[in-house]
Amino acid sequence: MQQDALSVDADMFGAPLPMNAQDALAIAESLLAEACLSPLQKTVLCQAWEGKSYQEIARESGYELGYIKQTGSQLWKLLSRSLNQRVTKHNLKLALLS
Repeated sequence: MQQDALSVDADMFGAPLPMNAQDALAIAESLLAEACLSPLQKTVLCQAWEGKSYQEIARESGYELGYIKQTGSQLWKLLSRSLNQRVTKHNLKLALLS
């Protein structure tokens, strides 16, 4: 059985397994086909998906906090336009799962 690029694997009972950050990144990249995400945008998306704060993302990535916030803001705007709904760090999971 072949799965499409946006499907999430299922357990042996057919229930979908929880999406991880890489699954979310794949969905975001497919939504933003015309806009290539930068490595930092990918990092922000994945770490935001995992519930990390901008402060934690900045510390772990080696970038200034303000630059991480600016990168996140640009990313949420791109996703918002693509999904036709407001996307933020806090509603990212809901927006990508719906």
